[in-house]
Amino acid sequence: MKTEKRAFQSIRTRVIRFLLLMSIGMALLTYYILNNIMLHKIDLLEKQYTEQNVARAVNALQQEQQNLGDILTDWALWDDTYAFMADRNEKYIKTNMNYESFSNLNFMLMAFFDEQGSCLYAGAVNSQKKSLEVLSPDLIDYMKKSAFLSLTDETYRPRGIILLNNQPVLVAAASILPTTGVGTPRGRLVIGRAFDAEKVAALAKALELNMTLVHLPDLGPDEVKPFMAIHDDAPIAVAVSGENEIAGITVLKDIYGEPVLGLTIKMPRDIHTIGVTAVWATLILWIGLFLLFVIALLSVLDDSIFLRLQTLNEEIRQIGRDGKVALFSRRVQQQKVQDEFTTMSAEINAMLDQLEKSQLLAKENEAALQKANEILQIEIGERKKAQDDIKYIAYHDYLTGLPNRILCRKLLNNAIDDAKYLRTILAVLFLDIDGFKGVNDTMGHLVGDSLLQEVANRLVNTLRKTDVVVRFGGDEFIVLIEKINGVQDIELIANKIVRCFQDPFKLEEQECFVTTSIGIAVYPEDGDTASALIKNADAAMYTAKAGGKNQHAFWQPPLEKKK
Repeated sequence: MKTEKRAFQSIRTRVIRFLLLMSIGMALLTYYILNNIMLHKIDLLEKQYTEQNVARAVNALQQEQQNLGDILTDWALWDDTYAFMADRNEKYIKTNMNYESFSNLNFMLMAFFDEQGSCLYAGAVNSQKKSLEVLSPDLIDYMKKSAFLSLTDETYRPRGIILLNNQPVLVAAASILPTTGVGTPRGRLVIGRAFDAEKVAALAKALELNMTLVHLPDLGPDEVKPFMAIHDDAPIAVAVSGENEIAGITVLKDIYGEPVLGLTIKMPRDIHTIGVTAVWATLILWIGLFLLFVIALLSVLDDSIFLRLQTLNEEIRQIGRDGKVALFSRRVQQQKVQDEFTTMSAEINAMLDQLEKSQLLAKENEAALQKANEILQIEIGERKKAQDDIKYIAYHDYLTGLPNRILCRKLLNNAIDDAKYLRTILAVLFLDIDGFKGVNDTMGHLVGDSLLQEVANRLVNTLRKTDVVVRFGGDEFIVLIEKINGVQDIELIANKIVRCFQDPFKLEEQECFVTTSIGIAVYPEDGDTASALIKNADAAMYTAKAGGKNQHAFWQPPLEKKK
């Protein structure tokens, strides 16, 4: 008994020593992790948050430039503007060049230049008088000498910042063309929007940021140095500007790519402060909880627990070794003292009884379980195949195997989303077989079904793999064409489809000649939804039929809509 007591006193001492060393090690490790890793990540998070706010401000400015460019397109690609550049109609100036129009569009200036670079009209807003005045000759000469006024490339549409009278202005320029965007340019249109302190304050308020904008040429050498260190590989710089303040800076370049403005976003170091507080609070809490755990653990580790636990552990390990090679026939010894160990021993023996029975049953049922598993796998496979078949039937035409009306709308909606995101055009071709009813009436519906199958195969083999052929219903088919460059590509494809009907169709050893009439609707000009494009393509198909069949026709809006 004394030998056992000395042995377990030694175990208790080792456990206490281990727990104390563990406590110290855990405290040091926790401090290192919290102070050197977590706090570093918190500071990195603070830096990323500052960079995101600077990027938000830059994106807001780019959005202003995009908005200005979109408005410019509406003016430059307008038949009235195109006519004015030819006839110098004063009515156009009186109708459109007024303070109310400029104020509503937030314009600072607008100037029209002909092909030779001569200014036909240049108006600027006088916000104090709330009137529209003629732009000064000096500013007109400045714009004539600017690169963005180049008339040699009609597709060149610059937009960005320039300095007028040493003040930043957002400008955009574009060639003046008809509304269709096709024709000979009649000059260039320039519009500008003020980017003064009032505009910056409004932008800062909208973004809820402490934002300042400085004119780089006006700064001294020391003040401009941080901005000049910024380059394209690292367009945003972040620095702690005070104990409780962090700042992010970037450079805004003008339309020629030269740095002209410095943008600064200042924020309080709330994230850092919260992070430091959280680190120390977590460290103190962790150390306190661990010490409480050590004290509670030591309170239950007495001599009898160690001894009996060790004995029970050895018996269980021996049973485990025996069970690997034979049945679980060995049992743990019954405890002399009635306590939790007694209950544990009884439960272990009961478990061993069940393990022994289970081991016997397992050998008997192993083959049955294996067979049941095989049957289950077969049933799962059959159910999956049935689900796949149901899904295929729901979305495909039973006769031709092509996508049906339901899948057509789903695919067309996805194609519209892609075209909207990529800013490309999408064409919907609505086909109707000319003379199909005659084939059905004279040769029977089975022959008509064979004709529809041959038409489907011929369309699939004629078109590109990326084009989608749909049987919309009856003798009507729809073809979805994505990622095309222009109307000329659509016409080439439509003509190719018409030509593929020139060869006869062999049906029951007879030759049958049919043609097709095609209606075409183009996204986004002819509709921006699947229903609108299908409806307009269908209407265009009837136009093709009315024009003599065996041809294609683009959808044209009603005359009253054109006006």
